[in-house]
Amino acid sequence: NGFGHRAHARPARSDDVAQLYQIGRYYWNLRTRDGVRKSLGYFERVIDADPRDARGYAALADANVAMGDYCYGTHQPAVYFARARAYATTALALDPSSAEAHATLGFLALDRDDTSVATAELRRAIALDPSYGPAHAWYGIALLGAGHTSDGVRHLETAAELDPLAVTATAWLASHAYASRRFGDAIVYARQALELAPQRTDALMTLGAAYEARGEIRHAVAAFEKY
Repeated sequence: NGFGHRAHARPARSDDVAQLYQIGRYYWNLRTRDGVRKSLGYFERVIDADPRDARGYAALADANVAMGDYCYGTHQPAVYFARARAYATTALALDPSSAEAHATLGFLALDRDDTSVATAELRRAIALDPSYGPAHAWYGIALLGAGHTSDGVRHLETAAELDPLAVTATAWLASHAYASRRFGDAIVYARQALELAPQRTDALMTLGAAYEARGEIRHAVAAFEKY
């Protein structure tokens, strides 16, 4: 994962780099094993195409976060989180105003239960780029964990509105709706998540549990069998 060989990469057109970045983000947003692995390749190509583009390093940090958070890789999560921190630090060295990198550092702080650092980084990310959905999603998760339910849901809803292809926010909205005994909403959110990422096991579990709570046993069994 060294960066040295990229210093002499052929300059690429900005629209080519942007396309690689957007495709990578699409796959990353799915948060499936195959999607995250594909995103790694696209984000590496962003860095190869433009080694001075902070977006590539910030995005590669996020891909490593997902590898660790979902235990998709062959290493322990701590290995991927350390890589994520290194890539995010590189992104901030290139662009101190990188909302993506600040959001990544916020998630990493959240994972180690450093709530004050997590909320500070995520708030900074949102201030730098209010349209960056993952920052809203992670901040919403942090708020839910702290018991600030209404604000947490609001940020998760904002994340889903900003990026309808982002499955994580929708899956969290599904699980929160189930916990709040709003089983119909839980089913709607879970199905939305599964339309984008049919292998999201957390959404399948929420879907099955919500159907079971409503007494729709046949649908519940189907969801649990798929899980």
